[in-house]
Amino acid sequence: MLRPLNEFAGWLRFYQFIIGLNIIFTLVVILSNIEVLFTQDEKLITMLGIIQAGLSVFYLIKIILIIEKRGTEVPELIMEYLYMIFLIAIGYFLMHSLITLLIMSRQWIYEDNTIAFAGSVQTMIWCVIWRTYFAKSKRVQSYYIEHLEEKEDQQIQNR
Repeated sequence: MLRPLNEFAGWLRFYQFIIGLNIIFTLVVILSNIEVLFTQDEKLITMLGIIQAGLSVFYLIKIILIIEKRGTEVPELIMEYLYMIFLIAIGYFLMHSLITLLIMSRQWIYEDNTIAFAGSVQTMIWCVIWRTYFAKSKRVQSYYIEHLEEKEDQQIQNR
C-alpha cells in the first residue's frame, strides 16, 4: 500500500537510513585513521582524510537533525549541506593530489590518487543524485512545503 505523499516515508525514510549508516561507517573510518596516524609515516595524508571525513560527518549530522522537521527551508538546507559535502570531496581530492605529488614516490602517487579520485567521484555523484531528489521529488514538495500551505489555509479559514 502506498503512503500519502505528505508523510515521512518512501525515499525520504530510505535517505534518512542511508545517512545514519553513512555517519556510522564514516566514524569507524575516522577511528581507524586515528590509529593509522600513530603507526604509519603518511601523517599528512591521514590527517587530510580525517578532516575530510569529519567535515562530511558534521554536515550529515546536520541533515539528520532537520530531516523530519517540516518547513520550506528544510529541503533547501539539505541541498546546501549536500553541496558542501560535494565541495569537500573536490577539495579533498585536490589537496590529496597536491600532497602526493610533492611528497610521495611515483608508483604510490598513481595508486593512492586513484583511490582518492574514486572516493571523491562516488561522493560527488551521491550528492548530485540526492540534491536532484530534494529539488524535484513530489514527496519532498508535499511533506515539507504543501503541508505547511494546507495548515496556513486552515488557520485562515478558522479566523
